[in-house]
Amino acid sequence: MDMHPSQNVATVHIHDSMVDDMTSKADRSAISRAVAKAIAYHDCGKPEKAALWAAELAKLLEAKSILTPAALASQPEC
Repeated sequence: MDMHPSQNVATVHIHDSMVDDMTSKADRSAISRAVAKAIAYHDCGKPEKAALWAAELAKLLEAKSILTPAALASQPEC
């Protein structure tokens, strides 16, 4: 039995801001995970794995245009 395309098809309309919100939440989740893993591996004496997660964190922050050359140049004094 042939059906018309409009029959038995659920149509979902997603507004662009909803997609942006979902992407943003996913980005924040990945950033949080990278921070947590870098700290956890550092704290348990696995500096190689900590460095890998720190590099992932830097990549994620660069992708969000947060970690920029200007930001790196203006690091606060500790």
